[in-house]
Amino acid sequence: MIDLSQYPGRIKPFLNDALRRFAREHPDVCVNCVALYACPWAGWISLYLDTPAHAEQFVRNWRHRGPTWYGVDAAGAFCNNCPDFAFVEYALLEFEEWIEASDAPDPLRLRGADGFDIPVDPAEGDQAFNRPFFDMLVGLMEELPALPSYHLLARDEPFRAGVQLLASDLSRFWPVQDPA
Repeated sequence: MIDLSQYPGRIKPFLNDALRRFAREHPDVCVNCVALYACPWAGWISLYLDTPAHAEQFVRNWRHRGPTWYGVDAAGAFCNNCPDFAFVEYALLEFEEWIEASDAPDPLRLRGADGFDIPVDPAEGDQAFNRPFFDMLVGLMEELPALPSYHLLARDEPFRAGVQLLASDLSRFWPVQDPA
């Protein structure tokens, strides 16, 4: 049984420490996106960061292919593929128990942050395993401005947060508003 309510307490400090380290190591680098790239069945989460110049070049390179090749929202076009960010796998956090659970011969059991069991249909393959983790990571990234290290980053507007899963259609990026 993987209890997803146990992981925010491990992931938030990882994210806070990694952003603090990035701000210290790259004080003059403005970022316009911070994202978690993850593969639950392989047991890892990684921090990726992008810059305005890098994102603009990415969009220029792919504009001829249309907006399915980059992200577009009300704030404009941006790079929406973590492996193409300027800072790839800046920090990595691994969870051996995720691998063990996904490889176990017994049916996978997940418990959500609300304390209820989440049904996982093996016929759905990795997506059934991925969705609850994705939802958990999106919830964590929605709280990004509450992290102390968030305010240490040199940020450019529009600033986005995101979550993307490896080999999955689960991907979401959104503009982040600084708390008032």
